[in-house]
Amino acid sequence: MALASSSDLKDATEMVRLRNSIDSSTSDVKRIRVLYIEGFSPGPGLPSPLLDDEEFEVLAPRMPYGFQDHVKNPYGVGLILWLVLFLGLTVELVRPWWISLILALPFLFVARALKRRAMSWCLERCERAHMDAVGSFSPDILIGYSWGGGIASSLVSKGLWRGASLLLAPAGEQMWAHAGLSPPSLGGKASGGLPATTRVLTVQGSEDAVVRLASIRKLHQGSRRTQCRLLVADREDHMLRSTCTKDSIGDWIRLLVHDADKAERDQFDLGSSGSQLISVAEQAALSTTRQAP
Repeated sequence: MALASSSDLKDATEMVRLRNSIDSSTSDVKRIRVLYIEGFSPGPGLPSPLLDDEEFEVLAPRMPYGFQDHVKNPYGVGLILWLVLFLGLTVELVRPWWISLILALPFLFVARALKRRAMSWCLERCERAHMDAVGSFSPDILIGYSWGGGIASSLVSKGLWRGASLLLAPAGEQMWAHAGLSPPSLGGKASGGLPATTRVLTVQGSEDAVVRLASIRKLHQGSRRTQCRLLVADREDHMLRSTCTKDSIGDWIRLLVHDADKAERDQFDLGSSGSQLISVAEQAALSTTRQAP
């Protein structure tokens, strides 16, 4: 079963073919457990109303990046105090502009380092919160939009999630650049790529001004077509409202979960060891999808 004949699906015709490729046997799938990882906005309408269906059981944990979380970020608080100190010194104590300029260089260097540490601290907390949700909820699939898509792509890239994922305009490169870190990559590690059970479908708008298509192509660079596919929606912006309808989202979820079950059964048929099935919580991470090139 193939998501598409190429790694980039660029028009409505290809999207229709994608939906039509769903096997009729997916109709018996009930109560699919969806872990939704939110962005700063609902985007195309997530989790509600697009996932308002009796067929889906949805958990959407709060992303720990609100004000109440920022005040707990030691590097963020340190950055604010550092900038206040800098302004106080330059405005009140130092009058000649050239002396202020000299003082600004080391202050800005420290401020940049604190900003990166603050962003890294935030990203780690976001990842940890959703891995805790994976353990308690045991989802069949991860869906991440924008910031949430970036977090989901990081979990996949690190091998922390080894199952089915639907990434919608994932903002990974920007987030990790602010932290001074390498962005997530679906190309996998040099030692052998992503875990064999990993399957990803990324949906990206060609006219997205928030998350550039070039960054999404970079995310997919080096990935295996049997594991990771990219759907490029023509003339779509960051919200993806025309592409991500209730029908299309439902179809993608059913296809991915159906293929996940089949791939897991195939693993057992091949005599794979139980080393990946460490616990009930981790069984969720082994929900996978199977795609033909």
